Amino acid sequence: MKTIGITIISHDSYEDVLAFFSSFINYNSPLGIDFLILETSTNDRMKDLGDYIQSGVSFQVDFIPNNGYAYACNRGINYFGDHDIFVLSNADVVFTSEIVSEIRKNFNRTKYGTIIQKNPGGRVVTFDLYPQYKSLFTEVLKIHRLLNKFTWYNHKYVYIVGAFMIFGNEVIKQNGLFDEEFFLYCEETDYYYRLRNNDNAVIIKNRYVIHNISSSIGKKFNNSKSKLLESSLAYYYKKHEYKPFLDYWKVSRKVNSVYRLISSLFVKKDKEEVCI
Repeated sequence: MKTIGITIISHDSYEDVLAFFSSFINYNSPLGIDFLILETSTNDRMKDLGDYIQSGVSFQVDFIPNNGYAYACNRGINYFGDHDIFVLSNADVVFTSEIVSEIRKNFNRTKYGTIIQKNPGGRVVTFDLYPQYKSLFTEVLKIHRLLNKFTWYNHKYVYIVGAFMIFGNEVIKQNGLFDEEFFLYCEETDYYYRLRNNDNAVIIKNRYVIHNISSSIGKKFNNSKSKLLESSLAYYYKKHEYKPFLDYWKVSRKVNSVYRLISSLFVKKDKEEVCI
């Protein structure tokens, strides 16, 4: 039986991790599955996790404060170096059916690099266009939502958003580790671009895993995250020698800044500003 190592990457997401385990155990036996929880914030609440997770679950918590997502992915891969299958998951993922047997069955072919995540209707993005194929036109039309709604996937133009990534050991050996220059955002974009160029297969399933929208709804996309995304995109463009004719992200940020400025003129001083 193939061994599976699941790395859960958290940033002060204690409740999300509890929901992850609760939903996982509802549908799957934890026997033969090893878990590593990586906490990237300075909050140490995760040390009490063992009080709330049922016995028989094999897990370890490591604290890696102020480290990036790509670093955490690599930490998990190295930790489970002798396992057959690596799973890299966000904390805010929940399970809606059995998944372990599906993973083992689909990884009889070890060259697979895949994700099984799809929320019907595209409410949570699974597929997205590579940055070099994006424009204001594609963003205004919400092309990514259409891709998800109709499960249109073409590995030349589309990558899979990294909320729940699954890789066979052979895929990691062939493609190497994640680029740790990506602190937050674009690390999975860069890795799937590598998979594409090495002809690794990607398979799509239509259920099994979704984002836990209710627990994530309060997580604002604030100005610091916006700057990190802009920085990651700039590095991605440089790495892949792509010069955008019009950087849609910078333009959209300026438009949103003007919008917020105008909105602030009509909002009471004590009202909380919601970042767009």
